[in-house]
Amino acid sequence: MRRLLALGALLVLGAATSEAQAARALLRRLGRPDTARLVIIHADDAGMSPGADRATLRALAAGHVSSASFVTVGESVADFVAALRPGDRFDLGLHLALTSETPAMRFVPAAGAASVPSLVDADGTLHLRTPPAPDTLELERELAAQLTSARALGVRLTHLDSHQGALLFHGRERFAVLRRVARRDCLAIPVPETFFGRFPYLADALADGQPALADLVSIDPSVPPERWEAAYAQLFDWMRPGVTLLLVHLGDAGAEERRRYRDHVEYDAAWRARDAALVDADALRAMARARNIEVISWRELREAAALCP
Repeated sequence: MRRLLALGALLVLGAATSEAQAARALLRRLGRPDTARLVIIHADDAGMSPGADRATLRALAAGHVSSASFVTVGESVADFVAALRPGDRFDLGLHLALTSETPAMRFVPAAGAASVPSLVDADGTLHLRTPPAPDTLELERELAAQLTSARALGVRLTHLDSHQGALLFHGRERFAVLRRVARRDCLAIPVPETFFGRFPYLADALADGQPALADLVSIDPSVPPERWEAAYAQLFDWMRPGVTLLLVHLGDAGAEERRRYRDHVEYDAAWRARDAALVDADALRAMARARNIEVISWRELREAAALCP
């Protein structure tokens, strides 16, 4: 996810609504009181680079994150999936990509460039920036192809989410495509209630039975390294009743990862390594425990929502 607005030192994705009706209804379906605060600690971007894979697999195996998602068009996705052990019940989703990450990490569309010309650049790879007006039929074709690729890898998915927010925060038409793809496979998608004021079409997904998140948050990359842990602690302090989706982006700052992210002014390899160091220390779960915030997974939300009969 890219920065949408800054609130102090943190990126808080959303603007508070007057009430949290849908988010509190989800609490009741989960069997929790209306005042309960829950969080999904979710790692994005697995399958995108070896560093992201190593850090994400480590966090999943240790239980330091409760969920993760991977990019099927990423160059290292096959290695990420191959590293999953038989019997692992990790909570995994598909990180649907409409854009490439950096000039050093270009993604070839799963449907093939010739099938989705409005989504690709002159080299046949997904654009570096969100295309302003992709053809919706081509968009649905590509999302379906990425989902087919994930199934072919043998991963049982619990949810879908969106690389750089390209399917969530860029208009009703794109979000409607995401809704259709999710509905066909009975998969959950992020529907953060604090965004309804800015992006009212997100509430349309409630008619599909999608669970309403209380909020969706991530740290701002402008936070200085010495403030990293304190910034996360403040984020936990601000969590409201309902389920908050907390996004982390894991990796390392080795030479190869620095090369891949060299064109990122923000969200670079060092930023991802700081996230990984905090997660490796299990600091985020400790912050949740200290504030009586329960850590849950997308799997629990999907089951509570009963998206398909």
